[in-house]
This record gives sequence, C-alpha cells and structure tokens, in this order.
Amino acid sequence: MFKKKDFMISKYERLDIPIINSNVDIWYCEDYGILEKDMCVHYNLNSKILNLMPYSHVLMDGDNIVCVLRTNSKNTIVHECVHIAWYLLHTIHVNIDVNNHEIQAYLVDYLYEKIVEFVFNKK
Repeated sequence: MFKKKDFMISKYERLDIPIINSNVDIWYCEDYGILEKDMCVHYNLNSKILNLMPYSHVLMDGDNIVCVLRTNSKNTIVHECVHIAWYLLHTIHVNIDVNNHEIQAYLVDYLYEKIVEFVFNKK
C-alpha cells in the first residue's frame, strides 16, 4: 500500500487510496531545513518553487496532493486529514454538503489510521 523512500531524517511514503483510485504523498520531519531539502531532491525542485511553509499543511498541484507534517501531534494529523479528504474528493468531483458527507467521514477515518501508522511506525 505504501511506497517508501529513505531520506536524511525526513520520512516519506506514498499512501494509496484504493477506494477512489488516488494517492497522497505524506512527509514527516520536525526539522524544516531537512524536510525542505529532502522534498526538493525528491521532486527535483528548488526551494523557491517548492514554497514550503514552516508548519504542517497540505499542498495540491493539479491532482497531486502532498501532506507535510512538522509534528507528530494527533490533533494536527486529524486536522490535516480533513484537508486531504477535501482535496481528494475535489479531484474526483464529489461535492460535500450537509446531505452528502458520509464519504468524507470514512475517508478521514482511513487517512488518520494510515498516517498515524506511518508517523509512529505501527506497521
């Protein structure tokens, strides 16, 4: 399910989301400088193009979704999972509203479980 690469200190895995035939790149490192360097090498970019922010966040470029975690706080992880779910559902043209949000709940649950396994090495 994950494709893993080892970098300096950063952790990286590509999380496949089979139910919607998509994936998300997950990065974890508390050191901003190392994380930025590893991501630039991986994506073959310079830091000005990467435009990495010094806190946890989710980036979307076209259909490519990247989650950058700067902390192992479970509160932050679930927060970023909500963003990832919105982006994933947007890429498959699913609109979420008060009458149509069950898929978001299942997706956030799945993402949270997989990302916690990744961050805390629970595989």
